[in-house]
Amino acid sequence: MGGDATRQARLVLALMLLAAVVRLVHLGLPPLWTDEAFSLWMARHSVPDIWRWTARLDAHPPLYYMLLHFWLALGDRVGTLRAFSTIAEMLTIPAAYLLGRALGGASLGLLTALLLALSPFNVWYGQEARMYPLLMLAATVALLGLVLVLRERPPRGAWGLYVVGMAAAVWTEHSAALLLATANVIVILLRGRPGVTSTFIRRWTVAQGLVVLAWSPILLMLAGQLRAGTAGPTSLSVWGATASLLPDAFSPLFGARPEPSTGARLGAAALALAVTVPLIVRGLLDSSTDRRWIRCVLIVWMLPIGCAVVLGLAGFPLLTPATLTAGYRTLIWTSLVPCLLTARGLLTLRRSGTRYAAVALVLLSCLAGLIVYYRTMPKWEAWDRAAAYVATSVASDDVILFHDNLVQLPFDYYFHRWGLTIPEHGVPRDFPDGGLREPRATPADTSRLRGMAGAYRRVWLVYSHEWWTDPRHLVPQALAAAGRVVDQRTFPGLPTIRIYLFQEQPR
Repeated sequence: MGGDATRQARLVLALMLLAAVVRLVHLGLPPLWTDEAFSLWMARHSVPDIWRWTARLDAHPPLYYMLLHFWLALGDRVGTLRAFSTIAEMLTIPAAYLLGRALGGASLGLLTALLLALSPFNVWYGQEARMYPLLMLAATVALLGLVLVLRERPPRGAWGLYVVGMAAAVWTEHSAALLLATANVIVILLRGRPGVTSTFIRRWTVAQGLVVLAWSPILLMLAGQLRAGTAGPTSLSVWGATASLLPDAFSPLFGARPEPSTGARLGAAALALAVTVPLIVRGLLDSSTDRRWIRCVLIVWMLPIGCAVVLGLAGFPLLTPATLTAGYRTLIWTSLVPCLLTARGLLTLRRSGTRYAAVALVLLSCLAGLIVYYRTMPKWEAWDRAAAYVATSVASDDVILFHDNLVQLPFDYYFHRWGLTIPEHGVPRDFPDGGLREPRATPADTSRLRGMAGAYRRVWLVYSHEWWTDPRHLVPQALAAAGRVVDQRTFPGLPTIRIYLFQEQPR
C-alpha cells in the first residue's frame, strides 16, 4: 500500500471513530420508544417466527429484525440495542468515502465521509433501534457498486457490491424499490457512454435478475401485506417532502418537544441553510465536474422523493412514511447527495483560506445541529417516567389498560424492572391478538371495555397515539362513565403519554 493510500485509510478510520463518538453520546439516555420496543419484541422471536410476524404485523421486510435477533446475544439494554445501528452507520463511512472517491477523487470522498459522520440527521437515526441505518449502509454499497460497474473497466468485485447492496436494501425496507428504479433510470440515461456496451447490458440484466430473485420472497410478503391491509398507513406531507431534500438543515425543527427552545432550533436550521445551500449550488454549477455525474446525482436525490410524493398522493401505503417527523427516513440514502454536493462545493473554492473558513462554517453548522439534537428531551416518548409513575402508585388488585395496544411494549420494558405482577390488557384488544397492531377503537368496543373495567376497583389507562387509534376519545369516555378520574398525569413527548387512574363510583 502506497503512502497516500495508507494516509487515506488512516483518515477514513479516524472518520469512522468520529462517527462512533458522536453517536455514542447519550446513546442509552433517551427512553426506548414504541417503534424501538417493537423492534425488540420482533427480535426476541426465532428467525422463522420473525418472518411470520413481519408478514402479519409490520410494514417492513424482516432483515433488520433477523440481524437484531443475533445481536441480542449481547443483551437488551437500550444502549446495546441502539449500538447495532451505530455500527451500521460506522460502516457506511468507508462506503461513502469510496463512493465520493469514485465520483471525484480522494478529497471528495474524505469530505463526504466527514459530513456524513457529523450529519445530525444521520446521527439521529444512528441512535435508534430501527432499520434505517442498515438501509443507509446497504444503499450506499449499492450506489458504490453502480458507480464502479459503469466504468469502462469495472474493478473486481464491483458487480458483487451492487447485487449484494441492492438485495440487502430491498430486504431492509420496501422503499428500496425506488433505489432499484433509480439505478435503472441512470443506466438508461447513460446509453451510448463508452462503458455501457452490449456486454455491460447483458451483465446488467443478469444483475437485475439476481436482485429480483433475491427480492422475490419479500415481494410475496408485500403482496400478502397489501391484501391484508397491513402494509402501513399513508400520510403525505409536502413539508416533509421539502425537508427531506436537506435533512440536516430541517431536522432541528421537527417535533413538538419541550427542549431545546424554538429559537435554538430555528437558529440551527437557519445556519445550516445559510452554509450548505450556497455550497450545494456551487457544486451543481461547477464547470469542471462531469455533467453526467451531476445528472446522476440529481436523479439519486430527486427521483425517489418525487416518486414518494406521487405515490403518497395516490394513497399507496408503502413508500410514504405515516409520520414525517424528520424527512423521509425511508429514503435515508438520499441524504448522501447533500453531503456529496456540499463537499463538491467546498472543493470549488480555490483559495485555501476561503476553503478552510467554509469548512469551519460547515463543521460549526453540524455542531449546532448536534447540540440541538442532544438537548432534545425526551427524544420521542417518556416511557421510563410513565412506567415509574404507575409502578410507584399501583396496587396489586388494580388493572392496567393500554390504548393503543402497541404501547404496552415500551411501557412493560420499564415497568417489569419493578418486579410487579399486575393484570394488563390492550384496548380494544391485546397485542398481538388476531394479528392486529394498533386497532382503532369503535363504539362497539365500549361495552366490552366497561365490562373489563367493572371487575376492578381501580383502573389505570395508559393512553397514547390517540390521533391514530382513538381520534374521538371513546376509550377514556367509556371508562369515565364507569368510574371517576382520581388522578391524571401527562408526560410530554412526541406523542404525549397520558396516564389516567379511574376509581369505581360509590354505589
